[in-house]
Amino acid sequence: MISRRRFIQALQGASVGVPLYAQLAQRAIAESQPAQPNILFNFFPEGITPELFFPQAGAISQLPEMSAPLQPVAQHCTLIDGISMFGAADIHASQAHLLTGGDDTSLDNYLAADLKGKSSKAFGSLRFGAFSNQLSQYSNSFAGGQQLQHEDSPELAYKVCFGSGPSREDALALSGLKDTIGTDAKQVVEQQLDGLASIAAKIPPLNLRGLSPNRNYSDVEAPSDIATVVDIQQDIIAMALSCGLSHCASFMLGHANWPVTPLDGKGRTSPNYTKEEATPYIQWYMERLHRLLIKLRALPGQHTASLLDETYVFTYSNNGILVDDMHDRMPFILSGGHHFGHQGGFTLDYRQHSNTNVTSSREHPAELVGLPHTQLLTSIALAMGLHTDGIGIPEARGGFSNGPLPGFWQRSTV
Repeated sequence: MISRRRFIQALQGASVGVPLYAQLAQRAIAESQPAQPNILFNFFPEGITPELFFPQAGAISQLPEMSAPLQPVAQHCTLIDGISMFGAADIHASQAHLLTGGDDTSLDNYLAADLKGKSSKAFGSLRFGAFSNQLSQYSNSFAGGQQLQHEDSPELAYKVCFGSGPSREDALALSGLKDTIGTDAKQVVEQQLDGLASIAAKIPPLNLRGLSPNRNYSDVEAPSDIATVVDIQQDIIAMALSCGLSHCASFMLGHANWPVTPLDGKGRTSPNYTKEEATPYIQWYMERLHRLLIKLRALPGQHTASLLDETYVFTYSNNGILVDDMHDRMPFILSGGHHFGHQGGFTLDYRQHSNTNVTSSREHPAELVGLPHTQLLTSIALAMGLHTDGIGIPEARGGFSNGPLPGFWQRSTV
């Protein structure tokens, strides 16, 4: 009888479209692999109002108005204040700069290439989005200088991961394998099969309402359909990680010049609202993060009962102070990863670490300037096992040193 953990590993690396019972036959006797965290890059557009988003440094008690939807999952989250992005000239450049630090390859693809040699996953990385492709130049995923799009269609995203989906043949085969895989492992795969069936059932109603399965879903305007598309895409990416299709995934909700919420159809760009008017939009994005964390927490991981414990969720945006288009006090949130040592429930503030002599040429007030976001990217890369001295080019460091953020994992020191 194989263990639950080895059963989940039996799903990893199988070719998409191969019936589940055949996957079991191929991998049921595979040796266990060392624990490896997953990472999910999670983008939302337009930035924040820092004083309405960040609580004071230290243990989180009450989140401010903009980030308040995260209160029920605050124990899983670290909000990272005092981070600046240097070297991005404008809103177009900021989108490309977010995960590359000015280099030609973004962190998601660096990690995908590194992890490819360490595992037998079906995909090096997965890139899904919701309304992220209205303008092609706004993706934040790059490989060798080439911009890579995210798949916006739930129908196509599902087929990419799961082919035509699990069949009745799979379910019957599973019942016959009960004595081989054990009750615990069988419960896991039944949960995954139920989850896939639930996702598949949500997609046809979208098409019945006349929505085309094209890449940008440009005809989706009804508020209920916007929310449904986001929900399905999050379901697909969470289930893909749970089934072991990849260690690395990214999700883009809108892009730098196209904030999308159901609050007013296709959304509005930041010059159209004040800091105060932006609050319900940012709250909606944070509610989507809340829902994503709940989805991950409810699914089984490879080594633990919760996929969230095995997955770092790195949430970020292209702006810091949204109305002024400032790249200081950028919104970054690290969630999950408890199995690999991440302790949530804190706010870190790196403004106190900044050197005003180094940043004296910065036009923004010195109290806003913090450490470069490339140090945060480096901290994430190291946590994922990527051996690197630093992410990004020198211009992206703003005159600061290379390497990770100081005291990033020691909550009491920042």
